[in-house]
Amino acid sequence: MGLSLVFNEAPAPLGKFLESYRSRGFQQIEGWCADEMFKVCPFVDEIQRSKGVSGGACEIGINQGKFFILLNGLVDENETSYAIDLFENQEFNIDNCGGGPRDTFEKHLAKFDRHGGSNVKIVTADSTDAALRSCISGGKIRLLSVDGGHTAEHIVNDLSLANRFIVSGGAVMVNDVMHYHWIGVIEGIFKFLMQSPALVPFAIGFNRLFMCKLSWYPIYFNAFNSSPMRKNTVPMLGRQIVVL
Repeated sequence: MGLSLVFNEAPAPLGKFLESYRSRGFQQIEGWCADEMFKVCPFVDEIQRSKGVSGGACEIGINQGKFFILLNGLVDENETSYAIDLFENQEFNIDNCGGGPRDTFEKHLAKFDRHGGSNVKIVTADSTDAALRSCISGGKIRLLSVDGGHTAEHIVNDLSLANRFIVSGGAVMVNDVMHYHWIGVIEGIFKFLMQSPALVPFAIGFNRLFMCKLSWYPIYFNAFNSSPMRKNTVPMLGRQIVVL
């Protein structure tokens, strides 16, 4: 179910929400997210909408909701979004990443989220639990952030979930891709990609790797390669990706 603490007024226009959240809530919420994501995420949203892609947002690893609120602000109020985290069950947080309490996240949603959290389902779970697969209908998510457990095993698991959850034109963003403290992230990414999945990278930057379904790679790659955010292109397992 969505949150009970919601605003009754209509959602703010997207541009107004992004400006307001960037200057207010984003600065107040603890967490790790580059300011440049206020350019990258709306650009992904623009690509998707131009191709008629619809769906909600999802993040595995919420902390206090800093990035999730940005993602959920890009989706329509009638689309269901999912916030997945251990929250108070920190005994399962084996690598001590994240760890924000659920009530803090709920307060941030009610105060800063574009929809007041009305379209959000909060799921307290370990992403490696098989029961999680039945909580989210496959092919309903268009914006998905992987920022949960940072071990290689968690990353392989969470990317497998992402591959199942996102719609055909959806995008996946993996946090801490090049962070020296979380080597398991890049290890897990390469292990996942070596399985030759249908989910492939198209861009990297601001500490995140951006991925999409194989058939959508030319669309995302060409769009980012032609954007002002492009700095370079580099090969990754034989595929060119855009450096932002």
